[in-house]
Amino acid sequence: MERLSNYAGSSSEVFPELFQVEAFSKLSNAIGKVIEAQDEMPVVGVVTFYSSLLTFTLQVHPYCCDFVDQILGACVKKLSGKGKLEDSKSRKQVVALLSAPLQKFNDIDT
Repeated sequence: MERLSNYAGSSSEVFPELFQVEAFSKLSNAIGKVIEAQDEMPVVGVVTFYSSLLTFTLQVHPYCCDFVDQILGACVKKLSGKGKLEDSKSRKQVVALLSAPLQKFNDIDT
């Protein structure tokens, strides 16, 4: 997904193509299916998937807060009931996930 994000950032001509093929919807659905199929996926894995989708979304759809809300909501739903994040990798990944939109919107405003 990082490669796709980089590709999207390489040219403004790419954005309409990704929008037309509904890339966000397809990637979001695929990530949901992968996480559902892996019952014992570690928290850090779940958050990493959603962080990657968020990075892609902020690159391709920087003004679409609805997509950001969907990603964060899906992540919360998947992590509900997992308890406290014990390992530092998971905590760092959650901080990165929550910070990405703030950094992107700060860059847009300045």
